[in-house]
Amino acid sequence: CYELKHVLVGERGHPVFGTRPLTLQAIARHPLITYSEQHLIGRRVNEAFESAGLAPQIAMRGTDVEIMKSYAAAGLGLAVIPHIAYSRHRDRSLDARPVDHLFPTSTVYVLVRRGAYWPRHLYEFIGKLAPGLTPASIDEALLRAAPPTH
Repeated sequence: CYELKHVLVGERGHPVFGTRPLTLQAIARHPLITYSEQHLIGRRVNEAFESAGLAPQIAMRGTDVEIMKSYAAAGLGLAVIPHIAYSRHRDRSLDARPVDHLFPTSTVYVLVRRGAYWPRHLYEFIGKLAPGLTPASIDEALLRAAPPTH
């Protein structure tokens, strides 16, 4: 559907946000709140630090972005989260900086079960996620993916 970009968030006024350019070394000097190893973003964050020969100070691992943001706002550490989970308007106690130069983007996919019934609202939902996927293109892809019948 789309590429998912990431941001580093932390309590407003955190010194890392004054660092230019923002580097893995600068982030590694501070506690980090990260996704668990089962989550792709958590693995990619760990791999980036390992590749740079750095050992981040993991303050906690989680799976819920809202909890991670709450802990970051409370000053318990910095967190790498999806850009779409951060809102300057809602998350007023957080600062944020893009980090896609440090961590690879993630691809968001929609998986469907072959032969499943597709009500109209599913087509509309997919259309909002990926406007290029029309009902006709979805139907065509499902037909191409269907197993041969004997």
